[in-house]
Amino acid sequence: MTSATTPAAPAAPATDKTIGIVGLGLVGQALWRRLAAQGYAGVGYDVREAARAAFAGHGGQPLATLEAMARSAPCVLVSVFEDAQLLEVTAALLATPGRVCTAIVSITTALPATLAQLARDCAAAGVALIEAPMSGSSEKIAGGAGVMFIGGAPDDIARHVALLAAITPHRKIIGAAGMASSAKLSTNLVLGLNRAALAEGMALAEALGLPRQHYLDLLLGSAATSRAAVEKGPMMVADAFTPPVATVTQHAKDVRLMLELARSTGQPLPLTELHQKILQQSIDRGDADQDNAAVIRVWTDQKSLPGG
Repeated sequence: MTSATTPAAPAAPATDKTIGIVGLGLVGQALWRRLAAQGYAGVGYDVREAARAAFAGHGGQPLATLEAMARSAPCVLVSVFEDAQLLEVTAALLATPGRVCTAIVSITTALPATLAQLARDCAAAGVALIEAPMSGSSEKIAGGAGVMFIGGAPDDIARHVALLAAITPHRKIIGAAGMASSAKLSTNLVLGLNRAALAEGMALAEALGLPRQHYLDLLLGSAATSRAAVEKGPMMVADAFTPPVATVTQHAKDVRLMLELARSTGQPLPLTELHQKILQQSIDRGDADQDNAAVIRVWTDQKSLPGG
C-alpha cells in the first residue's frame, strides 16, 4: 500500500483517545464507527480517495500519507487486505522520523510467519505489536458483536486492553503473535463451508420445486441449522447481495491462506480445496465484490448451463 500523492493533511494532536486506522474498507470503517461512538478521535489513511471521503463523512480526519499517520496516533489499527500490504504499512510506520506511534494493532488476517516477523521488527523499534483479527461481518464489528482473536506479548495486550475492550467485549487471547490468525483461519474454514453447504442445499431444494424461503424456514427449525443459515439465508432467498458485509474476495483470500498453511504443515484440506474452486467460479462470474452469500449463484448458474 503506497502513500497517496495528494498533499498531506497536518498531523492531528496525539492523545490517548486518538486512534489511527490504516485501511478504510468494510472492516476499517466498521471499526471507526464502533470507536467513534465511544468518544474516540480518529485519523485514517487509505490509498482510495473515496474511502478517505467516507471516513471523513463519519467524523474522522483523513490523512494523505502513512508518515502523517505515524506522527498523529500513538496506536494504529491496520486493517488491510493481505500480508504484503501489512508488511508495507508497518515498515512505513516504523521508519517515520518523529513518529508518536508506539503500538500497532493488526486487524489483518495474515500468515502466522508474517505476524511473527512483524512482532520482531516492532520489538526492535520499541513498538508494541498486537495481533487482533476479527471474526464476524462488518455490521457485527460496528455493533460490538465481532469476536476478536488476540496474539502478542501479555504486557502489550494488558496496556491496550481498554482499546481492545472498546472494539468488542468478545475477546479471546490465543498466544504469541501469529497464533491469533491461525485460530481465526481455522474457524473461518468451518464458517465458509457452512455457507457453501447452505447454498448447495438451497439450490437442490429449489431444483426440486421447494421455494427458497420455505426451504430456509424448514432448515432454521431443524438440526441442520447454522449461523450461516440465519445470517446468509435471507440474502440467498432474495438473491440480493449488496451492500456486502463481507465479500467473496475477502473470503477467497482467507481460503488461500488456509491452503498455504495446510501445505506447510502437511495437513490435507480436501473440502477447502473444492471450496477455493467454487469461490473462484463466483469471482469469475463477476461477484467478487458482492456479499459472500452470492456463492449460491455458482450452483444456479451451473443448472442453467446446457447439460447442467
